[in-house]
Amino acid sequence: MKDVLSVMQNYIKAYKDNDKQYFESLWDRDAIFEDPVGSDPMIGIDAISAFWDFGHSGFSIIPRRSEEH
Repeated sequence: MKDVLSVMQNYIKAYKDNDKQYFESLWDRDAIFEDPVGSDPMIGIDAISAFWDFGHSGFSIIPRRSEEH
């Protein structure tokens, strides 16, 4: 579970810092990313990088970890 939390914290850090290069470094070149779940998957770093560009084109997405109650 610690590894999953670490990955999510890095993902959030990339968005928070608006750091595309760091975001891209989190992925394997052949990674498959699906967001939202059920949508067509993005396959490979180029598609994932395009997702970043879309998510930073005139509006702000700031993922965050919800607090446990």
